[in-house]
Amino acid sequence: MDKENNYTPNHIPVKERVENIIGSIFFVAYGAYGVWINDLHLVFGRRSPGIHLHDIAAWLMFAASICGCVVLLTVVVDHYDQRNNETNYKKIADVFKKSGIAFAILSILVWALMEIF
Repeated sequence: MDKENNYTPNHIPVKERVENIIGSIFFVAYGAYGVWINDLHLVFGRRSPGIHLHDIAAWLMFAASICGCVVLLTVVVDHYDQRNNETNYKKIADVFKKSGIAFAILSILVWALMEIF
């Protein structure tokens, strides 16, 4: 905002918008493919074999990836929205970020329980 209370919308660089869109497409595609074949593979590092999520654990992680997509896309939508409502987009992103973390943790817990039993 400037001194005369004229609102200036956010400007998000093109590179960041493109990265967010490509990242969200990747999250949805990888998650959907993993759910479709019932084997969502997560790798935690170069030397780590990772884990393979199946059934409900895979669906929960897919829900987490959808939440991640929403967080990435709120930045892009906020750039094109000319209204003064950045706080609303921040609230939406915060809710989906926390939901995504909760889904991911729940997915790992379900996976661990499935491995034990």
